[in-house]
Amino acid sequence: MRAACIFAAMACCSMGTGLRADEFNVPAPAAGCKTDAAKGTYCTLAEAMAAANARSGLHAIHLAQRAVYQIRRSDHEAEGGNGLPAVSGTIVIEGNGAIVERDDAMDTPDFRLMRVLPRGELTLRNLTLRRGATSLGFDGAAIWNMGNLTLSSCTLEDNHSGDDGGAIRSDGSLLVKDSTFRRNSALAQGRIGGTGGVGGAIQTHTQFGKGVARIEHTVFENNEADASGGAIWLMGETTIVQATLTGNRAGERGGGIMNYGTLDLRKSRLVGNVAGDAGGGIYAFGPATVADTELSGNRAAAAGDCDGHVSGCDTNVALRGGD
Repeated sequence: MRAACIFAAMACCSMGTGLRADEFNVPAPAAGCKTDAAKGTYCTLAEAMAAANARSGLHAIHLAQRAVYQIRRSDHEAEGGNGLPAVSGTIVIEGNGAIVERDDAMDTPDFRLMRVLPRGELTLRNLTLRRGATSLGFDGAAIWNMGNLTLSSCTLEDNHSGDDGGAIRSDGSLLVKDSTFRRNSALAQGRIGGTGGVGGAIQTHTQFGKGVARIEHTVFENNEADASGGAIWLMGETTIVQATLTGNRAGERGGGIMNYGTLDLRKSRLVGNVAGDAGGGIYAFGPATVADTELSGNRAAAAGDCDGHVSGCDTNVALRGGD
């Protein structure tokens, strides 16, 4: 019930109900752009986010349709560097199919794309986050969330952390809907089978918050972690509904999911994931309940589909492949 209340509040906030204080626009990058704050036009996403942080209320930032916004340098250096200002207010970014990415030039330094502070609330819609990168020992190459984060119809791809949470580390409240995570990695040793590096796409943690998460209608494909949780590594309370996890890899346990918290997994598919040790589909140290879920073709040295404290794998036997 506690988690349900949190996510209901997040959904209400992200919808916008007349409380929005400002509407900002960021045109497609072009030479000669001039910021006009009076008209709410900013030449860069960083300028728009800084302006939103400086004011109270709910703010919407509209990106140009299918534009590509490249970030070439870090905005601030906290926790390994961040390409955009840390979110301290309430911000909705309407992506309109745009891409926000770290520049792939050889001399571009490592930095994550976004960081949400404990008092911050960030909603991303119809946006791609790509090529975030953190150096050895730093988590969450696309986003580190310590507040409230909602993703709707987003794609996070080719983000690579030097420790945990290849795309996202979340210590706060996380809501993911209708999104895709592909080719993200958490490789603390730079390779599958190293030590450290968990949650190839998402890591939730309780170090700085409750670490609660809800994931709906979302695809995780071809993510990898050098230790555990090829796609997802969980510490807090999590609900996953109608998700598909396929082709994810972990060097040790939980090719698809590694759970240390409390997990409710329903109406989902875990197919063709791989772990080097055990639980090719899912491995749980904390209690995990699985219902109406397909588990098939997952591989590991032991217990190809499920291992650990997982309730419900046997009831899904008609949906399972062989171990």
